[in-house]
Amino acid sequence: RYLSYERRLHKGEHIRLRASHDEKTLVLDAPVDGDAEADAARCGRIVQWPRVNALAYHFPMIADEGRNGAFDRALISAVTRFKRENNGKGPRVLDIGSGSGLLAMMAARAGASEVHSLEMVPSLASAAEQIVNANGYSNVVTIHSMMSTKLEPSSIGGRAELLVCEIVDDLLLGESVLTTVADARRRLLTKDAIILPQGGSL
Repeated sequence: RYLSYERRLHKGEHIRLRASHDEKTLVLDAPVDGDAEADAARCGRIVQWPRVNALAYHFPMIADEGRNGAFDRALISAVTRFKRENNGKGPRVLDIGSGSGLLAMMAARAGASEVHSLEMVPSLASAAEQIVNANGYSNVVTIHSMMSTKLEPSSIGGRAELLVCEIVDDLLLGESVLTTVADARRRLLTKDAIILPQGGSL
């Protein structure tokens, strides 16, 4: 269970966690500490979270072989085509919504020259960075803990040549994919950048 904010802990600080479980579930709960929350707000250490359990839904996503296989094939095809048209040079890839870092690693494995992957939830960005490092892709993939709308192209070395984003939900458009891609197309991508997915139907 997650609070509606994240607060950085300091060395030596004590916090209280409650654990409960049944036959299928272990729950760790951090009770709200009003004094600590007020102190964090005064010092500007509050980082807003989405109002959902942001980690739990990534496990079924990672296990979705059909969905992930489609992204993998699309990335291999797009990167291969780009390299063929650019004397073997791999594209610079922007991945919006790192999650576990899966698509960023797929892009790197397919032959991207560099991948900049953006994740707005700090704990997910940290987990993605560890996963990327553990799988040996940290020389190609960089995880940025931020929203794409806050990114300046100059901070990643210029506009990207391929965009991949897995920010579609079960109703396709619930995660602001249209406005996010429109902003990326306008500010973060080259004129003829490849965008994956290229479309969808509901």
